[in-house]
Amino acid sequence: MPEPVWGTFSEQFDITFLRDGRDVKPLLQQRSFDILFLDLFLYGEDGLQLLRGLHYPQGALPALCASLTNGVLPAVILTSAAPNFSFAREGLLYGACDYLLHPFEQQTLAECLERVCRRQDSQSPAERLLTELLATLTPCLGTDAFPGRLAQCMEQILACAPTPIQADHQCRVFFRMLVKETFERYSWLSNFLTWTECEGIEEIRDNDIHLVQSTCMQKGNWLNSTLVALCPATQDQTVNEVMVWLLNHVDAPGFQREVAQTFYLSPSALSERFAKAAGLSYHAYLQRIRLHRAAFLLRNTDWKLYEVCAQMGFRDASYFSRQFRGQMGVSVTEYRKGPGQDWQI
Repeated sequence: MPEPVWGTFSEQFDITFLRDGRDVKPLLQQRSFDILFLDLFLYGEDGLQLLRGLHYPQGALPALCASLTNGVLPAVILTSAAPNFSFAREGLLYGACDYLLHPFEQQTLAECLERVCRRQDSQSPAERLLTELLATLTPCLGTDAFPGRLAQCMEQILACAPTPIQADHQCRVFFRMLVKETFERYSWLSNFLTWTECEGIEEIRDNDIHLVQSTCMQKGNWLNSTLVALCPATQDQTVNEVMVWLLNHVDAPGFQREVAQTFYLSPSALSERFAKAAGLSYHAYLQRIRLHRAAFLLRNTDWKLYEVCAQMGFRDASYFSRQFRGQMGVSVTEYRKGPGQDWQI
């Protein structure tokens, strides 16, 4: 039942309460709301399930956005009677803007509503749309769902922009937001790519919205494929953590014994878990990320080939060149001098 504290705000806000979480999405398709409070323990479909459904590609977002005013989802605030911060963190990753423990006092709710209203007032409808779309796209980073969701986001931007010039501008802004969010989420990515390589949209001078859209999708999918290659998601959390550690320390030797000890494993246990979870051996994965790091050095430094080999732990330049061609599809020489070589990753 709604807490008495809500009555204080009934004169300022038109408030609707639902008991069953399964009624939320149908109601959002019928009526427009500015703020949505979702409890983690709703009957029928809990708040986190609803949030995933609204912001994840398998959910109802495309049809739902089309029925919302300006195509924008309401601001979502998660509530719970139990302080489960792992759920809260996941909710924030899926686009929630705040998390409250109840029963909460009038002052707590007032401060929360003020924060949300201030945030909404500071953004134009177009900015809110881009922010909401980005919140639905970022959970797909590093997955096979990303290309389809990115295409949906681009179509939504084009459908909501009143003019081709505004659509051009919003696509560019959205892609810059995506690049910024990706580098913030994956701090290790700067070992393999630069912001300039990922953006590059400013090079398109014409206001050709279809060219801008296709370029954003091409570069976005290339960025995502790089994430998939460097950090494939597995069901083994320890293996995921080992990958992130190696990506952050790609210039270090990466000896299996020392890395295994860092994660309180034996070398054989690490090798077995890695092969089972990632589908490739520890050494094959280590060589893959080192070749990607070598490609970064070839693109962004004037180092000699033997210097790159030494940095990445390859003693034989001929062996390195063969492995590089196998990974990148071109020779070291072609890769370094060819235009658009970064697209080979």
